[in-house]
Amino acid sequence: LGGQDFFDELFRAKKEQQTQKVDRDIQYKMSVGFKDSILGVEKIITLSNGKNLQVKIPAGISSGLKLRFKGQGIQGANVSEHGDAFIEITVDPLAGWTRIGNDLESELPISFMEGILGAEVSVQTMHGPVMLKIPPGVSTGSKLRIKGKGIQRQMESGNQIVVLKVILPKTVSPELTAAMSSWKGAFDYNPRVPLTETAYENATRGES
Repeated sequence: LGGQDFFDELFRAKKEQQTQKVDRDIQYKMSVGFKDSILGVEKIITLSNGKNLQVKIPAGISSGLKLRFKGQGIQGANVSEHGDAFIEITVDPLAGWTRIGNDLESELPISFMEGILGAEVSVQTMHGPVMLKIPPGVSTGSKLRIKGKGIQRQMESGNQIVVLKVILPKTVSPELTAAMSSWKGAFDYNPRVPLTETAYENATRGES
């Protein structure tokens, strides 16, 4: 073979090997719950070649990422080598939760009295409940930060951002109506004046 023919043949053979390798690979799509994607989980799946495969989902995985399991694919007809198994992850959404990078954002309903006076309430995180201090005078949309309760990494962990939502009582009693009426005038304010900045408090268990 001439020099150019040699390289053409070498390229063709390499491309053919790559094509055969891809043909021996297995593609598998796996859905993972939101909490499992944050904390990590192990699951056993059955591939199209009949193999049971134990899949360890690492903590903090996100949708679209693929896990590769070498040699777990299909054996070629004329070769002893197996292809690989590629597991593509899809994270299921969870109502009330949003992931932003390594941070997690959740919504916390509070009463209007808690919004006015402040409170200390139990809040669910993906890592267990914590006590959260709510400062007086917060509104719907105010954000509090629970440090280190987001995606937990070795170098730096994310936080949980708690978005407050002030909820009025479903039933307004005559006594409450009378009390609010007596306050009218003394405590009037205009809620439609835009805030100049958003209060962003640090709050963790036992820390304001």
